[in-house]
Amino acid sequence: MTGTGGDACASRSSFVTKTLGNKAYSINPFRLDTSKEKWTLGSLAVAALKPVALIGLSPLIVTFSTSFFALMMLGPNMIRGKVLSLMVPKIMANVATKCSEEREILLSDIGENDRVLDVGSGGGAYLRHCSKAEAVVALEPVADMHDKIRKSAQEAGVDSDRITVLTEDVETYLQNNPDERGTFDWVILGNVLCEVRSQKSTLEAVKIALKVGGRAYFSEHLGCEAGSLSRRLQDFINPMWVVISGGCNCNRDTMEEILSIEGLEVIWWQYEGMKVCMGPFVIGIAEKVV
Repeated sequence: MTGTGGDACASRSSFVTKTLGNKAYSINPFRLDTSKEKWTLGSLAVAALKPVALIGLSPLIVTFSTSFFALMMLGPNMIRGKVLSLMVPKIMANVATKCSEEREILLSDIGENDRVLDVGSGGGAYLRHCSKAEAVVALEPVADMHDKIRKSAQEAGVDSDRITVLTEDVETYLQNNPDERGTFDWVILGNVLCEVRSQKSTLEAVKIALKVGGRAYFSEHLGCEAGSLSRRLQDFINPMWVVISGGCNCNRDTMEEILSIEGLEVIWWQYEGMKVCMGPFVIGIAEKVV
């Protein structure tokens, strides 16, 4: 494994260029950082009113939060699945809007002869980048989301005969379809490594699925620095976070796991200004070199 990342010292307005294979990618990982934006009269007024609004609405917020947590913790699987099928596509659509520039750049090479494996497809937010692909296999364990995936495929111009939607994880898919090993040009990991049972097992399976020269796009949030106060807080709240988020873990060392897989060359950009449960966000590509 080799990799390049970081760039903490660069200017907020900087584009950071990284090369993978014979192609260079220029990304600005500082464009989503709003921490240093200039204050205006309107933004000061909003900031001043927020605490007042929160105090006034606190009974409703507490009631809703308690009810939602109880539903996700104790409710039947069918209900939880329905809730997730409503929540996840909206959350992923918001992430897609924020990261639209990066996706357009990093996924622009998906071509008409390419086979794409979309792992943890959610509501099919990435299918708009697969309109030229020869075939797409979308893996999504929440069956209630499959209709949304098919609708997203239709909207993206991916014909029904070019997409297969399954509830399997990537390991099970390769076990059940051994001839598919080494046949994919692209694997998409869109905010899924926070949820899988074993990141190492999933990443090894992704490598097996890829052709030599094939690429895996990843978009993930990270655990805070080990030993830090933020990380200890993440570790404390993670059991509850997993329940209310439908399986997402907020405290994983995802980049370390990606970089530990032999035979991958990795480039990535870290977004300190885009946080998920206090942890920074990363976007990158890994290429299978052996």
